[in-house]
Amino acid sequence: MQADENEILFQKILRRIVQTGEWERLKATLVAALEESGWSGEMQQSSRAYAQSQAEDVPIHVLSEEMSGKAHKLLPPDIRARINTILRECIQRHYDVLH
Repeated sequence: MQADENEILFQKILRRIVQTGEWERLKATLVAALEESGWSGEMQQSSRAYAQSQAEDVPIHVLSEEMSGKAHKLLPPDIRARINTILRECIQRHYDVLH
């Protein structure tokens, strides 16, 4: 039962974040942080290198699976902490409003 309640609350928070326009602001902030850290460029280079090393065209889902683990490893700890803080604060603000 608790899992259902959590899912309902999560959906309410997510809906509110989207409706208020905060989703787009969050996305822009996160993209900027990833670009500033050089992570985006590294991932693009790694993805290209992987795709070019394959004998055939690589379906996007295969490339995504292949790069997922590398993406987590390449994310600098300070950027990961900053992103987590931004997301926690956003969720907390909306949770407080809903309760």
